[in-house]
Amino acid sequence: MKAQGNTLTITHSYEGPIGHYLSQTPFRLKASHSLESIPPGILVIPLLGSLVPLSWIKDCQIIAGEVDEGYLKAVEEVRRAMEVAYPSLKFLGSIEAKAVPSVSTWDPNKYCLLYSGGVDSTSSYLRNRSKAPTALLMIRGTPELRLADEEYWRRSMERLAPALRAIQADWHIIETNALDVVDSAALKDKVHNDEIHSWWENFAHGIFLTSTCAPYTYFSQTGRLLIASSYSPTSAKPWGSMPESDERIRWGGLTVTHDSFDITRFDKIRDYLSPFILSQGGSFPIKLCLGKEERLNCGKLNCGRCDKCITTALMLLETGVDPARCEFDMSRFSPGNIRVGLENGYLHQDSAPYSWRYITENARPLSPELESEYKGTSSFLQWLSSWDRKPKESTLRSYSRKVAPVGSRRRKLVRFVLNKD
Repeated sequence: MKAQGNTLTITHSYEGPIGHYLSQTPFRLKASHSLESIPPGILVIPLLGSLVPLSWIKDCQIIAGEVDEGYLKAVEEVRRAMEVAYPSLKFLGSIEAKAVPSVSTWDPNKYCLLYSGGVDSTSSYLRNRSKAPTALLMIRGTPELRLADEEYWRRSMERLAPALRAIQADWHIIETNALDVVDSAALKDKVHNDEIHSWWENFAHGIFLTSTCAPYTYFSQTGRLLIASSYSPTSAKPWGSMPESDERIRWGGLTVTHDSFDITRFDKIRDYLSPFILSQGGSFPIKLCLGKEERLNCGKLNCGRCDKCITTALMLLETGVDPARCEFDMSRFSPGNIRVGLENGYLHQDSAPYSWRYITENARPLSPELESEYKGTSSFLQWLSSWDRKPKESTLRSYSRKVAPVGSRRRKLVRFVLNKD
């Protein structure tokens, strides 16, 4: 382990078949502050945050030097929470390390917030803004924003940084190559089944993201770390970031809060995000798109075409905000095409079921200004509120014959849906 200036490097080795999921690449972390005065028991936590979920799934032992004693206990508690969430799986593995206390002044009244720029984290910031957070922590090196995605990162900072400065928010960037050390793609294929979508989403991202913040919290003497909830009690499911797991994570005198679990995604937009955006003249950048190629080519932060973009854009419209002024590419937005996509089953409600439910429950005519810009949206929402949400076989067959190009992947999907019984 070597901390030089604001860069941390940890070399590692491995034995046995676990090498299928690990590389020889040394772990590196780059912060916006010096790392040289931070003890090893804290510095090792970001690497452990990526290795621990791997050890659970592959039943391997992690051998480390000094590790914060609170974190070692937390890892076992998080594992037990995962065992409850996924009773069909065995969460094994272990850590062999020297447990050490981390002596510092941890102020429970100082807190920081993991910030991605999306609906959840931005709403969480707005909800807690009066408490004057020490910093928004932005992590570069997740599956959605890998270190190699230099152009999209440049564009993100070009849009987000001025907006954050304008509202006097303090932010810090943490860069990590942990996903160059752990092969998340191979792990996704290994664990994927009807219950589990991926290693990252189902097991890893909560402990990965929070652990990456350990050096900053020690340096700033921050006593609370907030991670925004993706779900609410009405939509909760086993996930890599849940109150039951996130709030077990700790080190030194720091505690983690799974924030805003008590409200839905639509509540976040209606009660916090949209009023704030409108107070800023109707414009503020949001970054949430999952369509990597589409978002890169469109020139915006959000492609406007993936399921996440479409559902978020509709919720913004329902609450009086123009998504185009929030970095959504709305040039190809078509309520008619969305209806066709829903009816024909290639725009999948099951990929964001609760978002579609919130959109349906809150369907109402748009303001005249927004309806003029996005013609047909009000009538689409009226149709959606009464739709039985079951694609009809005759419609699917018509789509298969007339709309999808011959031999296309989409046509094959429709045929599979029709013939699976």
